[in-house]
Amino acid sequence: MIATVPMAGEFDTPTRAEAGPEPEVPEKAEQRRFSAAYKLKFPAEYEGLDRPGKGALLRREGLYSSLINEWRKQRDHLMGSLEVALQALLLLAQLC
Repeated sequence: MIATVPMAGEFDTPTRAEAGPEPEVPEKAEQRRFSAAYKLKFPAEYEGLDRPGKGALLRREGLYSSLINEWRKQRDHLMGSLEVALQALLLLAQLC
């Protein structure tokens, strides 16, 4: 009887598809959520750095500069709204 040597790919190990999904990789990634305090604090810290420092901070936190720009817009809109509300309250206080 002649023994045959298995050729490449003929081993009895399951293929990647047969083995199922990898346990370390979730099927669907969860979207990160950031608190309002973080969204206010982070752009201020970011703006105080030089260019290499900004890049290092973004890499450390795993963020993109476009997200920081969006948070800046939200902050500026919020501050503008608060300023208008404060002016309205001051006007009402003067009328009373």
